[in-house]
Amino acid sequence: MKQRLSIIIIALLLAVQAGYSRGFDSVFNEFKKKEDVTYISMPPFVTWLGKNLGGVNDVPMADKVKSMKMLVSESRCEPLINMINDTDSGCEELLRMNDDGDVVKIWMDSKGDKIKRLYLLNYSDSECTFMELKGDFKKSDILKFVNESNNK
Repeated sequence: MKQRLSIIIIALLLAVQAGYSRGFDSVFNEFKKKEDVTYISMPPFVTWLGKNLGGVNDVPMADKVKSMKMLVSESRCEPLINMINDTDSGCEELLRMNDDGDVVKIWMDSKGDKIKRLYLLNYSDSECTFMELKGDFKKSDILKFVNESNNK
């Protein structure tokens, strides 16, 4: 009986891990090697170097970003958007906006008040961009950013 219970628990843990790996990381893994897709990855050292060289002090929340990944395409938008929309990321959707065919969606991966990842999708008829920002954000940081943006 204990052995059967142990096997069930291990199977459940593996299923959870498999579901997690199918998140937005699978989108990056699928499209980063495709032709006509530009893949940009800024690991923590490059991000730190960019912040220390300057030029980002006036960018809200830039000091909170640890690393970044981005996919940009002009010709593979439909399959990219479909895969993103079909992916069970486990993230909470923060924003969905459609302004004359220019669509923006933002998701967050959070634990309590801490946000570890922000995902941004922006697409129109001619181009699409999908971005992951990893960092140590707080929900209050995002609220402050939104309030500052509204006051401009």
